[in-house]
Amino acid sequence: MPTVSWKTERRCSCTWLWAAGNPTIPGSLFFMDMTARGLKEPLLVTSDKHKGLKKAVREVFPHAFKQPCLAHKMRNILCKLPKKIEKEIKPLIKQVYYASSYEEGLKLGHELIARFKGRYTSAMECLEEDLAECLTYLKFPQAHWKAIRTSNLLERTFGEGKRRTKVIPRFPTENCWPEAALCHADNSFAKAGRVSGCPLTSGLK
Repeated sequence: MPTVSWKTERRCSCTWLWAAGNPTIPGSLFFMDMTARGLKEPLLVTSDKHKGLKKAVREVFPHAFKQPCLAHKMRNILCKLPKKIEKEIKPLIKQVYYASSYEEGLKLGHELIARFKGRYTSAMECLEEDLAECLTYLKFPQAHWKAIRTSNLLERTFGEGKRRTKVIPRFPTENCWPEAALCHADNSFAKAGRVSGCPLTSGLK
């Protein structure tokens, strides 16, 4: 179960956490091990919709804000729509998820659900089930929105790992692969953290 935490400046506390589920590892044990090694409860957890992972986050980090990965959520909704209608509905869903404020996102979402629920019931129920939670990121400073609304930064590290291993037939030692992955991750997350010096808690609603 890979995770990446973002620390507040000069403190050993996690500000937000990206996590991806793995059915072979009990999530609560994984997070409890992390807290035993010094991880403080994060302000925000961004994750996919893995049921075990969600349950573990609620148990171990009960006070943290929860943000479902919008990239995963969008795919879940679109797969419940007829192919011929996807191009019409996708921009409308994006308007909801990429609204200018939390309140506007809720308003647009409820309007969209009311408009199409009779025609595309499954898709609209999927949108409705955790609409408010999907808009959690809008409560944070706008400078951070792109980084915290999906788990893409974490998953890109997997893709980079696959790309690099294709051109390297074998690693000299067992530590080389983790070092390569962590180097790429460190660069990616450092870029995500450089958001005009705006703290994640600045203006939190």
